[in-house]
Amino acid sequence: MKISEQMDAKNINILVFQGSWCPMCVSAMPQIAKFISTNSVDESKVEIINVNRTKSEPADRIAEYNITRVPTVVIEENGKEVSRITEFAPLGWKTELENIFEGI
Repeated sequence: MKISEQMDAKNINILVFQGSWCPMCVSAMPQIAKFISTNSVDESKVEIINVNRTKSEPADRIAEYNITRVPTVVIEENGKEVSRITEFAPLGWKTELENIFEGI
């Protein structure tokens, strides 16, 4: 099953916590965008959440997802977290995300 079909069938959403001030985020975002475009992911299923340098804003989202480092990508199925990548994606963000979907 294609990732886009899987996301629809299983009500999967992706949350990306990032900051424009963060060099790792700046390098990760094009790879995450490539994952989205290559896999025809509906952009309404992806939420980009910009955090400040101290990771204190937006406070409600940071607390809800216990964000301590960025970039952090959270995968949710039916509103519940099923996977997360924090700060490093050793195989690259696109590949790591595709690998997560193989296991969901």
